[in-house]
Amino acid sequence: MKTLVVNPPQFIPFSNGREVLEFRNDDILSIGYVAAYAVSRGHDVEAVDMYTWPWEKVTDYLTKTDPDIIGIACSHTVDRGSAYRVARFVKEALGGNTKVVFGGHHGSAMAEQIVRNLPVDVVVVGEGEETFEELIRTWENNGDIHDVKGIVFMEGDELVATAGRPPINDLDTLPFPVRGEISGNRPVASIFPFPLPRIKYKGKSIGSRTYASIATSRGCPYKCQFCSVAAFWGARWRMRSPRNVVDEIAMLVGKHGVRHINFLDDIFTTQPERVIEICKEILCRDIEITWDSMTRVDFVSEELAYWMRKSGCVFTSFGIETGDDIVMKNINKEINNERVISAFDIFRKQGIATVALMMVGNPGETQTSIEETKKLMRRIRPCLTVAAKTEVMPATKLYELATSAHLIDDDFWLTDAPPPYYTVEHDEAQLNVWANEVFQATAPLSWKLFGSRIFDNRATRFVRDWFDRQIGVRLTRNGLQFKHR
Repeated sequence: MKTLVVNPPQFIPFSNGREVLEFRNDDILSIGYVAAYAVSRGHDVEAVDMYTWPWEKVTDYLTKTDPDIIGIACSHTVDRGSAYRVARFVKEALGGNTKVVFGGHHGSAMAEQIVRNLPVDVVVVGEGEETFEELIRTWENNGDIHDVKGIVFMEGDELVATAGRPPINDLDTLPFPVRGEISGNRPVASIFPFPLPRIKYKGKSIGSRTYASIATSRGCPYKCQFCSVAAFWGARWRMRSPRNVVDEIAMLVGKHGVRHINFLDDIFTTQPERVIEICKEILCRDIEITWDSMTRVDFVSEELAYWMRKSGCVFTSFGIETGDDIVMKNINKEINNERVISAFDIFRKQGIATVALMMVGNPGETQTSIEETKKLMRRIRPCLTVAAKTEVMPATKLYELATSAHLIDDDFWLTDAPPPYYTVEHDEAQLNVWANEVFQATAPLSWKLFGSRIFDNRATRFVRDWFDRQIGVRLTRNGLQFKHR
């Protein structure tokens, strides 16, 4: 059976439904893994990245291809409207015979709602490689999909949820994901916000280096109130071996000309010893790259930072969220300011730039807690501060709080509106003020490092657009302008 797995075009409902924007840093790893696994088992599967396609190109391609099965990534909640739109088109324009399958974070979180209300035949819940391949095989052999673990579907008026599928224990058994055309074709400066592209490595800025993304682990042992990662991947952290990771890096460098690697792991350094082995393997093979990652402050050490820098790490993002002890406890983050300060000092000593990922508006937030956060920001002096207003996402503890306070209910996710901000305790106008305050706490320091004319150069346009797309704000000479979504 002819099978497509697609990443739908980006949908930005707070920008008048415009489908195409050029910002994204994760290639097509989700559908790339699913397609690669199915192909390795003999199926005719093609992965197509439609993320930057105009709608006319999407419809023309689907009409021409007319697949028997289409898997649609419904990963990012903000883009769910685009996935819905593709599903409706396939069922309405292609005769209704194409099997439509959803997967991804949002699809998994709202599986029952999706199969009850949308023209979707099956939702794959959780990790998709084995489940989607078995689903294809079952349909090809006219088998019974009731025997396929990890799916949700409708049978007449009855909802069917099959037994859960255990997670893949050995991630090294998965083939490398199919790569899209953008791998190795876009420079760092086109995707990462200012001032990160200005960072220098061996005397030259990294902005012109072409990049690709890699995921080296799955799962998260933590249960932060606002996050759904553990709900999707599971609480048990699973990893790829250092050799397997560096094999993929070597392939990307040799085949695609990649010179910068973006590690997509939610907590890249969960096992510091493994990361050190990855660094040493990169050096042993004499692979000349730069790279970045995201992690927690409680999984770092001076030895780790030393090997990270030596093997090409130029910046690392830390999820800090707040500088207030009460808010930190409320969101179940399980870190403290002492660890934050220590981690930033260690990375500064090794010459690795830092990004502080902050949130405003979590339960318990007050002007006092914001002052504590600003105080922490001035102490750690990150290269870049991202101050996001807290959004409510499905499959999170925060969503449970929001629904109990009648801020939102499940029907909201059938719309294409962006996820709402958590405004149970404070309105959006207040969150706007606080986001600006946290950002401004360190922004002047960063701006002075890179010159007084930063608002007149090309690099700044990238960070301005990045903030606009991520948290609904626009960076100007006078600070931040807020877009009401």
